[in-house]
Amino acid sequence: AQGAPLSKTLPTPLLESNEAKAVRLLLDNVLEDFPRDKVMDFLASPLLSPEKLGLSDDEWNPSAWDVLSREARVVEGEREWTARILAWRRQKEKGSREADENLPPTEAVQASLSFEKVLGQLFQAKTQFDKTKKWGEKTSGLKIFLEKVSRPSDNLTEVGEVLGSFVLLSESFTLNLNSEDFRALLLSMLEQKQASSKQLTAGGV
Repeated sequence: AQGAPLSKTLPTPLLESNEAKAVRLLLDNVLEDFPRDKVMDFLASPLLSPEKLGLSDDEWNPSAWDVLSREARVVEGEREWTARILAWRRQKEKGSREADENLPPTEAVQASLSFEKVLGQLFQAKTQFDKTKKWGEKTSGLKIFLEKVSRPSDNLTEVGEVLGSFVLLSESFTLNLNSEDFRALLLSMLEQKQASSKQLTAGGV
């Protein structure tokens, strides 16, 4: 009938989904030793589940963590993150004690403790990643971590299948890759896969 909305499916590469972007950022963090901007971009992903990372919704505050890490002058590196965030928190705790020993921890200190808890899990993922020299095992570890900390979605399932395909590929063939080759191959596989379909109606998104 005339005037009825038209709809069509617009396929998009899986690489453009939030789930694949999270994979890319997770890769960048473990390969580049946690550059500050990449860490904050990963933690800002809507894919992540505060509950699965051991925090309540109130404790989950990437914007406060961004400010905190800037004030702590973090650039990159697990050791630098740990040392500078700890020093920042202790300075805040000292200020609170000098003001009133009976006061509960300030919001800034609470934000730091929550941030440190999340960072610890990211650092553990890198530790597992670095334990093996096999790219398939590294990929399997990233897949497990991402599924562990993420909200379920169709695209997450698709991403998991791509990562699983890479694991099978690495088991079938000897892959002589450096880290850049590894990243490029994995992202290429994600780009070739289509994301879950988006239904668009005529005249709107």
